[in-house]
Amino acid sequence: MTTTPNAHEPRPQPVDEFLTITELADYLKVPEKTVRSWRQDHTGPRGVRLGKHVRFRRVDVDDWIAARSRDQHRDDRDGADDV
Repeated sequence: MTTTPNAHEPRPQPVDEFLTITELADYLKVPEKTVRSWRQDHTGPRGVRLGKHVRFRRVDVDDWIAARSRDQHRDDRDGADDV
């Protein structure tokens, strides 16, 4: 027996949800100008150009955050030996 989805239940978020620059800035709680600067400097999360639009996959953003966190922890450990 197959069940039909209830219209009142929240829909699951797609795994590859795409974010606009504005949505990414809101998600990271940074100014849009910062996101644009990261994009220009190639230091931010990987973006995808779709025609004239740039989108960011949420999974790529989360991976970028995790990598920055790992790098920061590594730098913190390495810096402790320099004292």
